[in-house]
Amino acid sequence: MIPQLVLGAVPKLLEVIDKSVADKDLAAQLQQRTVEASLQLMEKAVQTETVPWVDAIAKLIVVTATAFKGFLRPLLGAAMTGAAIYMQVKGIQAPEWLSAVLAAAFPGWMASRHAEKVRKINAQKTASVDWSDLD
Repeated sequence: MIPQLVLGAVPKLLEVIDKSVADKDLAAQLQQRTVEASLQLMEKAVQTETVPWVDAIAKLIVVTATAFKGFLRPLLGAAMTGAAIYMQVKGIQAPEWLSAVLAAAFPGWMASRHAEKVRKINAQKTASVDWSDLD
């Protein structure tokens, strides 16, 4: 966790060095030291060993989070639309804006997914490769 936080700050630190240090040689030296330190930190993180069951649990957490992330938006959208339907059937009064947001959550996700698919298909069509140049 700590190496990821530090490594995430390296590009911003390089920008700060570039903008704030007037002497270009000193700036280059500081940037080189920063990159070397980040590489050493990455090496330490890779070489860190724990007991096998801790590594397995960490890998399971990463895989579960990665797999679940793709299902999170449609599941939450369906749950929100289901809550709107439940409130309507049971006669639970809610502000109009809340009812509209809840009712539109799942259809909104479906529309954005469709638009994203159409955009990807159009991008693939326009990025056709001319194989005749490879002769």
